[in-house]
Amino acid sequence: MKIVQLVLRVLMWIAVGMKLTTMAGVAAARRLPDADGEEMALLFLALPAEAAARMEGVGIAAGAALAVTAREPGEKVLAGGMSSGLLVLLADRLLRERGHGR
Repeated sequence: MKIVQLVLRVLMWIAVGMKLTTMAGVAAARRLPDADGEEMALLFLALPAEAAARMEGVGIAAGAALAVTAREPGEKVLAGGMSSGLLVLLADRLLRERGHGR
């Protein structure tokens, strides 16, 4: 069971890390003073952003499974919170793609 929890932890943290670094990169690109630099920076972030979007579902599932199988209460709360956070970001992205967001 420890191996399974380790794999779930790794998958969840990879998904969270990819999402956070992509969000930071997009925020930094939008603060560039010239428009050409912003377009180029966002173009370079296209592949990492797509990979982060694909990992969201994996991170949500891994976090939920880890929250159920963990023995320590702190780990349950952390995994459940990370899974919920990824779920909210996924819902926000899907709403924006369908034209319901800002």
